[in-house]
Amino acid sequence: MKHLKTFESMSDLTSRSLFRKQFLEDMSLELCDNNFDVVVSSEILKRDDGFIINDAIIVVRIMKKNKPSPLGAYGAPRFDYNDVKDTLLSMISYMESEDHTIGSIEVSSKYVHNLIPVQLKEEELYLKFKPEEKMNYLIGQLIIKFKE
Repeated sequence: MKHLKTFESMSDLTSRSLFRKQFLEDMSLELCDNNFDVVVSSEILKRDDGFIINDAIIVVRIMKKNKPSPLGAYGAPRFDYNDVKDTLLSMISYMESEDHTIGSIEVSSKYVHNLIPVQLKEEELYLKFKPEEKMNYLIGQLIIKFKE
């Protein structure tokens, strides 16, 4: 019976996570119409150290749509935070209303694969390791992780 309860709670966690994932995908449609790729994924993590902890993590990845470039990732298009700000803030507001918190926000600058942690303060992004410094460069990709 103990295992059945764990399975039921995992099932509930999965269905809630899928609903929230779909809602975030719907919220991102305007960005997709404006030449952005938005990928929303969900993960259910299970840690077992004598007890079980279930974490639902939803990841939103935003990138500008890309035409093939001879420079590969180095030629990836960039975008300004203000281009995605309203949608991102709406997503954050929705997820907070669903009892999720921001696990992390990362952006890439010059190279798409180099992610830099940032934090949200008063609707603006600031470098996490230099909290007084506002992020003021074009973004290759923005990744936000929500945790339950």
